[in-house]
Amino acid sequence: MGGEIWSAAGVVPGSRGVNTTDRTFFREVPGEDCASIRTDVPWLSVTPTTGRTAADDVTEIEVTVDGSELEVGEYHATLLIQTSDAATVETRLPVTLTVTESEEPPTTEPPITEPPTTEPPTTGPPTTEPPTTEPPSTQPPSTEPPGPDWSEPDPDFQFGDVGEGHLFDYEIHWLAANGITFGCNPPENTLFCPDDGVTRGQMAAFLARALDLPAGDSQFDDTIGHVFENDVAALAAAGITYGCNPPDNTKFCPDDGVTRGQMAAFLVRALDLPAASGAFDDTVGHVFENDVAALAAAGITYGCNPPDNTLFCPNDGVTRGQMAAFLYRALAPGDFD
Repeated sequence: MGGEIWSAAGVVPGSRGVNTTDRTFFREVPGEDCASIRTDVPWLSVTPTTGRTAADDVTEIEVTVDGSELEVGEYHATLLIQTSDAATVETRLPVTLTVTESEEPPTTEPPITEPPTTEPPTTGPPTTEPPTTEPPSTQPPSTEPPGPDWSEPDPDFQFGDVGEGHLFDYEIHWLAANGITFGCNPPENTLFCPDDGVTRGQMAAFLARALDLPAGDSQFDDTIGHVFENDVAALAAAGITYGCNPPDNTKFCPDDGVTRGQMAAFLVRALDLPAASGAFDDTVGHVFENDVAALAAAGITYGCNPPDNTLFCPNDGVTRGQMAAFLYRALAPGDFD
C-alpha cells in the first residue's frame, strides 16, 4: 500500500469509558490513496474512514475505543486498511485493549467501620448555619497537655481552606491529627470544607473513628454499597442510631443533613452523657430537649446566639467546622464549660 501506521499495537490500555488516541497514516508512494479503513469489532472505530493523501504528506487518523460496554479483561481487534490499488493486499493492523475497573474515591470522608445510631427521621432539610453561631472553645487545648490517647495538631500541616485565625482552626486540625477526619477532597485531602453541611453518613464516620467503634452488620436498606456503610453499621451496633423512618427504622438516610438536635442525640448516646435540665428557650418540648440539655451541661455546646446564648437552634444544620468543635470539646482532655 506504500504507507505505514505508526504505533501499531495497543491502542488504549485503560479503564471503562470512551478513550481516543491519534494514529498517523504516512503515504510514501505517489498515486496511491487510502481507499478505506475499517474495524472488525464494534468497540473500535476510526475517523475518517476514507480519504486521499498526497505524496510525502501525512494524514492523521483518529482511533476511538469505547470500553463502556466491555467487561474487565483483554480484547483484540484489527484495523483493516485498503488502498486504491486493487492489486494490493489489505493491510491488517492488530490492536489490543485492556479494560480495568475504574477506581473512584469517595467525595468526602472515607468510610470506616462504626456502630448504628438511634434518632427519629429528619423532619426537614437543615438550614445553613454560619460558623459564628457555635463559638470555639473558650480554653484553647494548647494550655492543657494532651491525653495519653490524643495527639496535638501537626504544626507542619494546614488545610488550605482553614488558615491560622479561622474560628475552628485548632479543633479541625486536632481532629486531623487524631485520624478523625481526612479532608473533603480525596485523594489529595488538602481541604476540609469547614462551611459545608455534615450529612448523617459523614457524622457516622466522624463518630466511628473518634470512638474507635467495632464493626457491625449492615441493618439499613439504603446504606448497602454506600461509602459510609461500615460506619453506619458500627454506629447502629453501638446503639447510637436506630434509623430515620420510625417505627420501621429500615433506613438511615445517609445523605440527609444532620440537624443540631440530631447531632446532640448522637453525641449523648455515643458518650453516655448524664441527664440534665433544659438550658435553652427553643428546646422546651422539643424531641431532643433532653439530649441538648445533657450536651450543654457537659460543656460541649454553648448555644447559637452569642453572646446571650439563650437559643440552641435544634432544627438548623451543622457545618463541618461546627462538628469539629463539638467533637473536640466532647473528646479532648480538660474542662470547656
